[in-house]
Amino acid sequence: GSSARLVEQTTFYIQQAQNMVRYKKEHKLNENVLVCEIGFNMGHSAMTYLFGAEGISDKVKVNYLGFSFPHNNHQLIAKLMKETFELSAERFNVLWGDSTQLLPYFVGVSNKTKKLHECDVVIVDGGHRQPVPLIDIKNMRHLANKRHHVLIVDDAQCTRPWCRGVVVAWNRLRDGTDGEKKILKETDCWGNAEKSRGYCWGQYI
Repeated sequence: GSSARLVEQTTFYIQQAQNMVRYKKEHKLNENVLVCEIGFNMGHSAMTYLFGAEGISDKVKVNYLGFSFPHNNHQLIAKLMKETFELSAERFNVLWGDSTQLLPYFVGVSNKTKKLHECDVVIVDGGHRQPVPLIDIKNMRHLANKRHHVLIVDDAQCTRPWCRGVVVAWNRLRDGTDGEKKILKETDCWGNAEKSRGYCWGQYI
């Protein structure tokens, strides 16, 4: 998403990509890292993940799977990215639509083809008004790698109006409150001094 333009957040994303590549390499896992993100937007975070871990391993690469609403020129940006960097469909793919409808369909198909739980880095940066962030975080749980993954939710550590729905969703699913089941464990959060941007990360449980 656009928040990846923040130096601190971009650095964090690069670290996550690099850590996951090292994990695969150290455990001799013959597979690439798969980053799954709700909210391709302008493609900042996608670019960061795709190329932030280059040079660490000759065998382990980072692939990107996005779920995003077809807003403004975002589809054109994705097309140009794919063509400019000559990215294969396996390396870079974005599915377009309403995430609250697209994800359940994708999960259903993936379940039939036994392709669930393959995402090593899970990012939720989609709609900010409830109940969208709550639904998105819950749906992405079906895609997270059960062996080892990191969950990152953007705008979960800020106080501006656009953050409220995401903060509420993160807290409910972290604490198991307001009738929601506790499905995630928080590792930490970061927010800027203006409290206008921030994110939290952890794991599904």
